[in-house]
Amino acid sequence: MKLAFTLGALSLLLPYAGNTQVLATPSQVITPVIQQAPSHLETLRERARKAKTNIENVRKNDLTSIIYDTASSIKAPLFKVPAAKRILGTTGQIVISEITTPDGFLAVEREWIFIGNKEDSRYFQSSNFTHIDAKFLKALDRWRYIVKVKATLDELSLIRDNLPAELQSQVGRNHIYLSQQKQHVSETLVHKKGNASPTCQSPLRVGMVDSNIVEKHPMLSHLTIKQMTFSPEQTENGSEHGTAVASLLAQKLPLNSRLFNASVFYTRSSVSQGATLSSLIDGLDYLASQSVETINMSLAGPDNPVLAKTMTYLTHQGIQIIAAVGNEGPASLPLYPAAYKETIGVSAVDESGGIYRWANQGDYVDFAALGVSIPAAHPNGATIRQSGTSMAAPQVAATYACYLQRQKSRMAALTLLQKNAIDAGEPGRDSVYGFGILH
Repeated sequence: MKLAFTLGALSLLLPYAGNTQVLATPSQVITPVIQQAPSHLETLRERARKAKTNIENVRKNDLTSIIYDTASSIKAPLFKVPAAKRILGTTGQIVISEITTPDGFLAVEREWIFIGNKEDSRYFQSSNFTHIDAKFLKALDRWRYIVKVKATLDELSLIRDNLPAELQSQVGRNHIYLSQQKQHVSETLVHKKGNASPTCQSPLRVGMVDSNIVEKHPMLSHLTIKQMTFSPEQTENGSEHGTAVASLLAQKLPLNSRLFNASVFYTRSSVSQGATLSSLIDGLDYLASQSVETINMSLAGPDNPVLAKTMTYLTHQGIQIIAAVGNEGPASLPLYPAAYKETIGVSAVDESGGIYRWANQGDYVDFAALGVSIPAAHPNGATIRQSGTSMAAPQVAATYACYLQRQKSRMAALTLLQKNAIDAGEPGRDSVYGFGILH
């Protein structure tokens, strides 16, 4: 039985929505009045958890549950990051020295990120630190510092010793986040003119954090695209992943919508793109300054206190992050930003509703969408089939943006997503499909 959380319950929750706010818009497209409600997504999840407990109690002695539990215990291999590399610039110099951290993720060697006030920089004035870059993030109203530490200090606990308690959650490694797309199916398709069934008619403003976009692709012709690059200078930054993700957003965005892209990826190999945390933070600040209320992030990596803080800042500004849950298999550790409580985590299914075999699973999965062998734009002007949770997330992002415009309330938009999701897997919200599949 499908888990029901109806709009009728909305009236019980609206007192907690906070004051309304009109977001400033630098263009001719007017964004709706949004009720600030950072806890709404967690409210839906909590109700689903309670409903799930009731369902489990009913089917506790059911033979089918024994069969399901046995099957679900067969897991794919645990998460494993690709080998660290030295990324060379256009003239052959080393631009990024990747390392594998003790917890098994990638990061820039000895680089750390701190966000805070301008006067907080005094904590990094000792000989143990070398300032690399400082930038004021206007939309987030914070300073972002990149510092390099001595090899003997390259641990979070040691760096935190230099900070007062209230600032210790604002420093983290300059981690590297990877695109969530498996190698595409090499089938070239004939592009059909026009976008497929947009979910709303009025123009939208949507943001994405990805690689470059080839703007002249026919699948993007009905959009106005604005993009800025935040990847490290002199690194190669391809356009295949970003163009594909943009085209999947475009399928559900109506004529004259505006798509803002923060290009953050650098090329690691022919099948792998990476983004430093510093690039992510700068890119998210840029998107927030464009008054978008929805940002798609088809990338994943480790938990990081600086990224977590940024998610909180964005949420309190009325911005919803939709992120791919990752392609590391059912036994993977939770990946971020999808696993943050403020984020809508999206998995991928095939046309028959079967879960993508490499999709992450866990209680941070909120929805699933088509993301297996799905037609998407290629920079060369063709349309090819792509797979991965990267391809599923933008479809949920565009749908949420439309519902938000229509409902003018974050809670109502999230509830409408849940209401229109087709339950799959176990009854109610589960760790595979979340609330269900969105078409």
